[in-house]
Amino acid sequence: MATKRVFKAKQIVERDEKLMRFIGQSGVANLNQIHKVFWEGRQVRTAQQRLAQLVKAGYLVTDFTDVRQPGEQIYGLTAKGRNEFSKLEQKTLTIGLPNRMEMEQQIEAQDVRITLEQDFGQRGFKLAEWKSERRLRAVQTTQVVKEKIVDAEATFTNKQGQSENIKIEVGGKYFGKMLTEKVKSFSSNTGTLIWATTQAHAGRVLAEIQNQGVTNISIMIV
Repeated sequence: MATKRVFKAKQIVERDEKLMRFIGQSGVANLNQIHKVFWEGRQVRTAQQRLAQLVKAGYLVTDFTDVRQPGEQIYGLTAKGRNEFSKLEQKTLTIGLPNRMEMEQQIEAQDVRITLEQDFGQRGFKLAEWKSERRLRAVQTTQVVKEKIVDAEATFTNKQGQSENIKIEVGGKYFGKMLTEKVKSFSSNTGTLIWATTQAHAGRVLAEIQNQGVTNISIMIV
């Protein structure tokens, strides 16, 4: 069977801009996440076709990874894609794909983002800002009081001017003293922290949180 030819995107439309921002703000997104956010209710193939055009045109880069499951297709923003945004917004966007050590955490952070946007949306809030770990590290260099770096941070606002800031930690593969120190380090952070982890690790993390009497950390199962 002949391979279907992919034509590059000739024009960036509103949805393209939104999905490039979605990818660039976190550093990576997989095919399922992009399909769920931007093509929900339509075939995955429809999303793949447009993404292939954006890759062909040089706005996105794609690859496959097995850090979570075999053959997971992922996308990253390119310099050309970032140039579609204002100079100010370009500073908030990451280009290229994360290294293998960062990959799993950043993909899972996107799952958390999608869930939070849905939950806060039901309460009338919209995502105003999303900061990845890389961006948080850059910001911290200018801070006098340095908190423990988290994997991501989200700010949600509503039409009444109310704002909620959520810090996000992803993963739970910690044991013993390492887990104790991890929870202790987050207990001094201000505001609410959501610790996203798997069902297999959630019980151990929650037990340590309760053991230390920490009240600003909530568990999210991903």
